[in-house]
Amino acid sequence: SGKTKARKMATASKNWDDHAALYNDVFHRSTIQYARTALEIANFDPTKSKSFLDVACGPGGLSLMAYETGAFSKIHATDFSSEMINNVKISPAMKKVFEDPHVTFTTDVVDGQTLSGIESSSFDVVGSNFGIFLFQDRIAAWKSAWRVMKPGGTLIATSWDEDSALMHLLKPVLTKLNLPPPSPNSTRSFVGFEKEVRDCGFNDVKIFQITHPFYFKTAKDFVESTIDNAVFGSIMKQVADPERELLQAVTELKDIDESVDVKTLPEWNKPVLYHSKANILFAQKHL
Repeated sequence: SGKTKARKMATASKNWDDHAALYNDVFHRSTIQYARTALEIANFDPTKSKSFLDVACGPGGLSLMAYETGAFSKIHATDFSSEMINNVKISPAMKKVFEDPHVTFTTDVVDGQTLSGIESSSFDVVGSNFGIFLFQDRIAAWKSAWRVMKPGGTLIATSWDEDSALMHLLKPVLTKLNLPPPSPNSTRSFVGFEKEVRDCGFNDVKIFQITHPFYFKTAKDFVESTIDNAVFGSIMKQVADPERELLQAVTELKDIDESVDVKTLPEWNKPVLYHSKANILFAQKHL
């Protein structure tokens, strides 16, 4: 029902509000790499001024990468989390975007599934860096992206691959909880996404697989940010001792004795590095 959907949206929005600061501090430095690669592959002509809509912008990484191409005179960053939008506004990295007299850069709290308030056929490019793939109603989001896009426009969207390191790290936890791994049509995979975007009106769909390093200053950062994560946190909170499970997943440690406080182990404060595979989807709205 409409009321049930509204409650779910309010809960999801609050969860991301609560996670915004930690996401900005821990995850953003890694996820922005995929945004940079997506814009490099797109290779937009900087001599032709275009407009860019960032859906579920988070801390603004995709907007920043769009700005640095020099191809966009108008960039609009949106997210349903007001705290994410606040992070964009106070980000030192985004200061130059706000102050550039040649670029109109704006932000707004918007539901990416409806893009309510955004005019039809008003943007040349619609992008989402690890955003739309997590939406409760992905089909509505693709349709809204198509609606607000100008004819001849481009869609860019990233998603974790079901074979990514992050999925492998969580697999032992999912197994213990008797939860299935992400299925081919789940929100954590791009398998099936090509059909979705085609069914919503897009053409020339291409998907690239890209791997980048994920670096955490300490295992503590990885563990605490994963437990706090608005998506994976709900899974981790079902585990009796999530800190122990995640530390074992991300280090060489196995079968840590239950009497040991993992926070006292040397590995708790050592850096963590792994490589995670993601998919970058491109599609066109034909003239």
